[in-house]
Amino acid sequence: MSRPVIAILFLALSLFALSSAAAQSPSQSIYYDFGVFAYEEGDYEGALKNFNTTLESDPDNPYLHHFLGKTYMALKQFEAAKEHLKKALEIDPDIPELKFDTGMLYFKTGKYYRGAELFSEIVASEPDNVRAHYQAGINYFRLEEYQKAVDHFVTAGEKSPTLTDNSFYYAGVCYYKLKELEKAVEMFEYVRDHTTSPLLRGNALVWLQNVDKRRASLKPFRIFFKIGRQYDDNVRLEPLDMDLYADEEDFATQLYFSGSYQRRFGTEDEMAVKAGYNHYQIWYDDLDGYDLTASLFDFSGDYRNGPLTYGLTYTPSYFWLDGDGYLQRHRFIPRVRWRMKEGLFSTFSYGYSINAYEDDEDKDGQSHEPRIDLIYGIPDLGLRFFGGMGYEIDNADAAHESYDLFRTNIGLTWKMFWNISLTLAGKYEDRKYDGRHPFFGVVRNDQKFGLDLSLSRRLFYDWLGGTVDYDYTKNDSNLKDHQYERNVLGFSIFVIY
Repeated sequence: MSRPVIAILFLALSLFALSSAAAQSPSQSIYYDFGVFAYEEGDYEGALKNFNTTLESDPDNPYLHHFLGKTYMALKQFEAAKEHLKKALEIDPDIPELKFDTGMLYFKTGKYYRGAELFSEIVASEPDNVRAHYQAGINYFRLEEYQKAVDHFVTAGEKSPTLTDNSFYYAGVCYYKLKELEKAVEMFEYVRDHTTSPLLRGNALVWLQNVDKRRASLKPFRIFFKIGRQYDDNVRLEPLDMDLYADEEDFATQLYFSGSYQRRFGTEDEMAVKAGYNHYQIWYDDLDGYDLTASLFDFSGDYRNGPLTYGLTYTPSYFWLDGDGYLQRHRFIPRVRWRMKEGLFSTFSYGYSINAYEDDEDKDGQSHEPRIDLIYGIPDLGLRFFGGMGYEIDNADAAHESYDLFRTNIGLTWKMFWNISLTLAGKYEDRKYDGRHPFFGVVRNDQKFGLDLSLSRRLFYDWLGGTVDYDYTKNDSNLKDHQYERNVLGFSIFVIY
């Protein structure tokens, strides 16, 4: 073979090799390299400018479209990101990280089902891809498919020390949702004991408390018993809202008992029915003519659907004063509870009561009370704020016993040092009667202010505790006989089962 022919063949082979190498490289444009550098430095606008310059001369380069998709995704321009990632997949679906980034786009745009599918495909072909396991878990978690999610989280946590804390935390939540409480505790305790993140540790502690509550809620029977002593500087003559007081002080023994049976139904405990009984008793040392007994039954049902919980409660109650029948009341309360966001709940309720007094038919009648209540909790600080307001219309048989009542309350509970819980609440009522009082000859109008303070702590055992309570009440009325102030200080021991 002559030398010219050999030279021509050598040149052709060299050109072929160069062209093949170029086809396997991302791009030969210097602007592409500038774009990659800018992207890695977080200068996404600069990266976009260089990539688009390269696109003019290299429109079918899959690596370029891949980086354009990542850049647009970082800029939250998701439609443009989708266009370029799709183009890259059409040209070369085997580019490293391309499927992963496409899955991230699905996640960021709320397409969790497609994201879960794609990340599952990745882990099927790359079982050791811990990032794909974690992202598959996150997508299934958002879809509330907790069994599929937990398998991916556990795998990611076991294979990657950098992902262990977050993976086990989410795995704990999944196990909680699946009612596998012992496994949930194992995950949350690991996070509590090993994470360096105060936020993650605090969240794990909150979930451990939730596990304790769930364990308690799964027990069908619940019993609460409290007994204590109190000092009352102005003993109440009437047991309910009549604002008649003796202007005499006394000590008293107070007892309260509550027992209930509850059953839950559904895969997520979305349905519950409950039957309960509550008993209250107070015995005064000297003014025993004002001893009060109250028996209240409780029948309720709830159904939870997403952020809303619908419920109905029926409470028949009976009151005795010094052993003699005083009042029978039947109360119905339909309600809707709305989980507005994490830690924030509102409840809308309507109370309807039928009242039958034993010795005073003028008070017999019905009452109506629409009401709204709010609860906001900050678990990391051990704080819970609550408040509400309602408007009651009481239609008694006699006009001078009928009234309109606006009431509102606000307060907080705080789990403080030494496991002491503080509850502080204020309340206000404005009551306007309909007819003239037969004795005083005027229409009664009252304004009542109240302050409640309570400190409680568990004693030696989780089921045993003690409470110190202080209640202050002041009632202003245009009828002198109904003006009063009252202070009650008490201490009690309680048992919870």
